[in-house]
Amino acid sequence: MGKKAKDKHLARFMRQCIESAKQATEWQQAEAEQVIKELKLIDRSSLKMKQVLSHRIEQIFQEHGSIVGSIIMVEYVLPDVDPSFARKI
Repeated sequence: MGKKAKDKHLARFMRQCIESAKQATEWQQAEAEQVIKELKLIDRSSLKMKQVLSHRIEQIFQEHGSIVGSIIMVEYVLPDVDPSFARKI
């Protein structure tokens, strides 16, 4: 898969996350906030730690469901995305 296709796929995924996050209940919001507090303890400066973070986010989708995972993508991951890519979302 080329860069353009990956970017398009990721942008579509992020748009889906934004839509799912809008449907979250208060309980799901509170659960996501708790998980975000845990994620903030992970140092994201090195490549190795970024890989650890990505595996942890995958686990969150599996353990807590797609809506909580979507909230985390929108509130925690999206703000750190490259602005040139964020415009595509």
